[in-house]
Amino acid sequence: IFTIVCSFFFTKKLLNNPEFIYAYLPTSDREENKVKNIITQGKNMVVRYGVSYILIILITGVISVVGYLILGVPYPLVLGLITAFLDLLPVLGVSVAYVPLAIYYFFQGNYTVPIGLGILWIIVAVGRNIWEPKILSSSLDINPVITIGAIFIGLKMAGVLGMFFLIFMAVGFKVLQTVGVLDTFQPSEVKKKKVPDRKAKK
Repeated sequence: IFTIVCSFFFTKKLLNNPEFIYAYLPTSDREENKVKNIITQGKNMVVRYGVSYILIILITGVISVVGYLILGVPYPLVLGLITAFLDLLPVLGVSVAYVPLAIYYFFQGNYTVPIGLGILWIIVAVGRNIWEPKILSSSLDINPVITIGAIFIGLKMAGVLGMFFLIFMAVGFKVLQTVGVLDTFQPSEVKKKKVPDRKAKK
């Protein structure tokens, strides 16, 4: 009951005045502006992160729908949508949709569809490893190597939670760099020393 009541009043206050929390922070005006900037940049990057993954599953869905249409699988649009959302599952991904369909048609005596689904799986699996890092790195302004490392190291360490944890950690690090809290680690330009021209010998 206490949690429900407090959540209600907090949400009501937050909707009426989203910036009320800044009045209770023991910070100066300059630090308060930096906090606001951090929150704004964080929200923007989280939104871009969500949009990026929507684009990724959309690509998978379109490829799957086209593949189902070519193979003559019934309900291609519905199956394409299901396949797209299953693509969010790491390691398994679209296999959760393709494998049962392939097994079903194999026992029905139709060997063309399982072979086609196998080819489709290779296209999506290989393509996903190509376009996912590029989309995430371009939308979040993070180096593709960092994105790939966060995905695969996170999966190796703690599965799905590890992947999302490392990606959000990379995003948070980028936000703090953007607002100037952390150093960008970019090498400073070395000032070129002006070398006096040698006088031509007579």
